[in-house]
Amino acid sequence: MDYKELRENLLEDLNFLQKNKVSYQSICDFVNSKQIEFTLFKDFFTRFRSKDNFYRGKSKIEKLRLICTHTHEFRYMNQSREEHLKDQLIKLVEEASAEEYLAYTKINTKKDYDFSRLKKYFGTTHPAGLVVRKNLKHKQHYNWLLNIKDYGSDFRILGIELTAKFREYAIVQTNEYWKLCWVDKNTHILQFVYESINKQTYLIARNKERQWFIKDNIYVSDHYKRRPILVDSKTLQELTQDDNRINSKTLKNLIKKNEVGLSISFMKKLIQNSSNKKEKELIESISRDYHESLRMLNTNNINMSAFKAATENFKKQILAAGKLILEKK
Repeated sequence: MDYKELRENLLEDLNFLQKNKVSYQSICDFVNSKQIEFTLFKDFFTRFRSKDNFYRGKSKIEKLRLICTHTHEFRYMNQSREEHLKDQLIKLVEEASAEEYLAYTKINTKKDYDFSRLKKYFGTTHPAGLVVRKNLKHKQHYNWLLNIKDYGSDFRILGIELTAKFREYAIVQTNEYWKLCWVDKNTHILQFVYESINKQTYLIARNKERQWFIKDNIYVSDHYKRRPILVDSKTLQELTQDDNRINSKTLKNLIKKNEVGLSISFMKKLIQNSSNKKEKELIESISRDYHESLRMLNTNNINMSAFKAATENFKKQILAAGKLILEKK
């Protein structure tokens, strides 16, 4: 192999190692550990790259061959580590997505899902894990069951690629197919259909133990669906006051903000201890009709325009009920 070939090969190896954040000093340390005929210093590579004929000559060709051989060996070692890391990160996303789908299939079944399994893939306080947990708790609250047999719920990763890697972070992008058909556990009536082929971007980070986990998952959700909201008791407690004049203003503000589901939950909270059956039946009737409208939208039986029109009617009904109940007291 002549000087020209040696130079081209060495430059190619140096470019690869530099691209993967390997320093000249690390290369020198490796080359020096492999032989005792000479000591290589890092300025050799700087000068070699800047001067076309640097280290040319019969007396230097054998030394250059040794440098090339060991640098290429060092590149292969690093390349193997890079390939291993790439496989590890892709496997993490694949297994995490499969675990998420498994969780959906198990929720509200006899063998309910163990939430602690998510810790293997997701950070407990980071967006990706919080979203999955929120989705599962939502299904638990509404007693929904994922239906596979009748509606063909399914999940597939169609394509996956490691697009960027840094010291503490990495980015994996996928194309995914999701079809999730949720039914009421007791009635088996279809409640919600999510079906999408979309691009997803996973932000992967290292934890304190230097292990990789999924920190965030970015994708475009279905803007034409409206899940029934999950309201926690603390929120309702903070909204509810002893003064019904304040409660009346709160209700009007919720309606103004288009918080229809929250306003219904708020009214239920206000009258939960009431002995007036007609008041309870009135709010319950509005609640049933509103959630049926949501179900029709979420199962593709009405479009968004029809849902919005129905929602405006529900808002009027809630305000009228609030005036009847709150101003009377």
